[in-house]
Amino acid sequence: MLSLVQSLLKRPTASAGAIAVGAALAISSFSVVAATTKVHPDKTKNPKTTTCASTSPCETIDNTGPALSLVTSATNTRSFYVSATASGADGTDISGGYIGVIGRAPAGTATYPLVLTDANGNDLDYTDGDGDIYYKGSLNSFVITRHHQQVVAYAPRTTTQTIEDVGSGRLVNGQATVALDRTFADSIDLQAPYHVFLTPNGDTRGLYVANKTPTSFVVRETQGGRGTLLFDYRVVASALGHASDRMGEMAVPPAPHAVSVR
Repeated sequence: MLSLVQSLLKRPTASAGAIAVGAALAISSFSVVAATTKVHPDKTKNPKTTTCASTSPCETIDNTGPALSLVTSATNTRSFYVSATASGADGTDISGGYIGVIGRAPAGTATYPLVLTDANGNDLDYTDGDGDIYYKGSLNSFVITRHHQQVVAYAPRTTTQTIEDVGSGRLVNGQATVALDRTFADSIDLQAPYHVFLTPNGDTRGLYVANKTPTSFVVRETQGGRGTLLFDYRVVASALGHASDRMGEMAVPPAPHAVSVR
């Protein structure tokens, strides 16, 4: 046990208590038997390295409580480093009985509980303290066809933050009133008008939206027609609180630039 602590830190000092290795990170997949030593790093010495040649872990910590706690008080540094240098090797394998990985950061647009980069420190994907996600590349999903084939589907991109709903209605004597889904209507931003797209499912002179309210819209047949037929509709609206958001008109949020500081 002591050899593990010495390999992680710079100088051990004995006292009663649990293992505290300097930690803003608690990892339960590490485990400690009888944690009775408290250690503090000696900043005047180089950190020690444990070297082994085995397919099994060099060190194992087993404990009924938190297995390892690492804390650093310095700025622009890391509490914990994991590096796998061999080709095809994985950096970490973390397994949790409830949550596998928890990332925390103060709330706000300039803090980041999760940042993913390439080997050169270029940002690929990050989540800011407000929960907004930014990523490079495409947003893809696996889709299973009815013939059990796995294919890739792609997410559309829009210039505004929108929320949509689709449905069908029935025109009777040239007119129909369509009520918006209550939850959908409560989720749209009425500071900007919503849009309705109509597709008739029968012969008609044409359909148009005669009136829109916060809870419904009215469809009529053009030229005073009095036809009776089914139609489909698609409603596109600004998401609540985002009526003024538009591509090119909002400032790009600061990127985290999580380069190595070792």
